[in-house]
Amino acid sequence: MDSEVKHEKLFEKALSVSKLSLKKILALYVMQNLYVTEECEPTLSLALGLHPGVDNHIKDFIKEESGHDILLKRSIASLTKNSTDINLNDTPVLKSIIKVMDHFKYTAQNNLLAFCFMVDMFERDEENSSVAHFLELIGEKKAASPLKTHSKINHEGGHANESFNMLSEVGTLSQLYLKQGIELAEVGSNLMKKFMIERNNSCQKLIN
Repeated sequence: MDSEVKHEKLFEKALSVSKLSLKKILALYVMQNLYVTEECEPTLSLALGLHPGVDNHIKDFIKEESGHDILLKRSIASLTKNSTDINLNDTPVLKSIIKVMDHFKYTAQNNLLAFCFMVDMFERDEENSSVAHFLELIGEKKAASPLKTHSKINHEGGHANESFNMLSEVGTLSQLYLKQGIELAEVGSNLMKKFMIERNNSCQKLIN
């Protein structure tokens, strides 16, 4: 909820300057989310075999996430089609989110606890709802619609509980394994914080 409030304050600040400033920022947000969804299936697939008890959960999760990148591509296409005011060079995939996803892949291959932490960190973030709301405020309903669909699928699929469902299938883990999981989770948290800082700095530059 705190992160959602921060998003909205940034969006409100941009809107107070101009609709174009807000549109550019929202496009930047969607572009980062698109990258994450494109990397989702290959990342989740790496966790198959990490623990036999959770393979079915991971396979189901992969199926549920399939096609989400198409929704976000539709949103980006709507924001940039026939538009001279949105330059895709202003909305690049940020280096920091690439590092987050690289770490996500590492946890998927090495530690279930840290992997579940990364899943939870993404699935509990409701920023798509805020982005969709502000897109509608500036008349970009066509761009907002795929994001609303994305959020609805996640909510109805109970994705916020996915990590709990996976961990509930796991028995006792060794102290060493738990220690490694906590350390990797902390790395993931710090990388996500750095991403949010870079994204915020990029957004500030887009506010004219």
